[in-house]
Amino acid sequence: SDVCSSDLCWIFSFLNVLRAHFIHEYDLPAHFEFSQAYLFFWDQFEKCNQFLRYIWELKDEPSDHPVVRELLKEPISDGGQWHMLQNLVAKYGVVPKHCMGESKQANATDKMTSTLAGKLREYAHHLRTRTIADGQLEDTLRPMLYTLYSILCVFLGEPPATIQWEYNPSAENFVKRKFKKHYSQRKGKTEAAASRRKSANTT
Repeated sequence: SDVCSSDLCWIFSFLNVLRAHFIHEYDLPAHFEFSQAYLFFWDQFEKCNQFLRYIWELKDEPSDHPVVRELLKEPISDGGQWHMLQNLVAKYGVVPKHCMGESKQANATDKMTSTLAGKLREYAHHLRTRTIADGQLEDTLRPMLYTLYSILCVFLGEPPATIQWEYNPSAENFVKRKFKKHYSQRKGKTEAAASRRKSANTT
């Protein structure tokens, strides 16, 4: 698929599992989807932030240090792991697909990755060669991260700060929900009656 051609299968798989639970829990139509582009945007942004902080921590190591060399070889990538998605969702949440659709670049990320990698290497050189006090780090990183955020916006679109979402349960699921509610009420009444009888028998 197009998604897998850009190494986003890990996000796609996660959202597919979450989507299935969401559809069942809220009686949504079967075609409901979450935005992969939204999570991918924040994944790339957080990886940029992490890269810059790693470079800062290793600023006194020589350029041929194995970790520094590996970081500069591949400053950013598409891939990821389950715990990374857990952290992303905990921090940024998820949004329906219509709130942030997929751009062409989301399915063919080579140019975006190359652009980000070039900018990250430039910033790495800045962090490693300039005299920056520990207390100035955040002020130094802020404009760098803003530029990286802007690059991501060009390629993927800007993620929504707020969303407005309304939904109506599908007709089939609406009937199922009414049945579940009716069954739950009957079950509750039956259990309450049994409890009263038990209480009466023990007095």
